[in-house]
Amino acid sequence: MDGRERTDMGLQVKELMDEMRGRCALCWWHGRREKHRLQHCGYAYGHCLRCLDRGHKIRDCVKNFPRGKACFWCGFPQKLGGQHIHGEAGMGTCEPGLEDTVGPVCWSSWRDLQTRARMEREFGRTWTGDEFREWMGRVESKGVTNGVLLLLWLWEERE
Repeated sequence: MDGRERTDMGLQVKELMDEMRGRCALCWWHGRREKHRLQHCGYAYGHCLRCLDRGHKIRDCVKNFPRGKACFWCGFPQKLGGQHIHGEAGMGTCEPGLEDTVGPVCWSSWRDLQTRARMEREFGRTWTGDEFREWMGRVESKGVTNGVLLLLWLWEERE
């Protein structure tokens, strides 16, 4: 991927971040425009806030988003192609209103069987839960994690 492609990807990511800023990621995934935090979302009630599975709480979750590839808080890149995207990696900061975005949308998509079937066609593979966790945190060809690529694809699909 050359510098121009990374710049274009950075612009797409920033536009998506503007779309998501201040909105509940799960409500966005369900086609609603609610502005509350994930922990106050009715769609998250009774689910782990990290992987959206039932039967455990976030502190007991083993499906951590791989670190060092994206912002710990929101999942978006902090730099792309040497350009600043958001937050401050050295300080561990995220921009207000972006927390809990990429991971919850990815897991909601994987847990919904119809969406998962479309994802499998689009990305050309199937996943177990552990394989999906590893895949969504991996940076492959476009300089961003697969989780961000998935979110961009879902966003384009809605337009």
